[in-house]
Amino acid sequence: MKRFALCVLLILWLTGCSASDQFQITCKDLTITLPETYLDLSEESYAEGADFLYGKERLIILGLGEKKSDLEIYNLEAYTAQVLKGNALSCTLETVGNSYRFTYQAPVYDTSYSYVTGTYETAEHFWVVQCYCPREYLETY
Repeated sequence: MKRFALCVLLILWLTGCSASDQFQITCKDLTITLPETYLDLSEESYAEGADFLYGKERLIILGLGEKKSDLEIYNLEAYTAQVLKGNALSCTLETVGNSYRFTYQAPVYDTSYSYVTGTYETAEHFWVVQCYCPREYLETY
């Protein structure tokens, strides 16, 4: 959980936000901090299935939490492997504390998107938190 907070702080630093320019959201048993300029997009039709969805200009942050008791997976490493397999991804995993991170590119219609994805474990859930934007804007964020 601490590593996730560090990742969020890195996002805030990269986007130039100070502590006063932030807000917290809590979803199930996960709390994250985002820049205040991010909009809640959870009611949008493309957010179906996501537990939270926030965005700003061309960057989207999406989270999906799956209740551990509903799964036959008992650790984060196995959960992460299942996420990769279920999405037909062959990415290099980076261990970040007690979490995993991977990046990949994928087309959506006529636009190539860059995805930075982390998997996290809280007391009751496994989480996938994904940041994505059009590939040409990756360095901006």
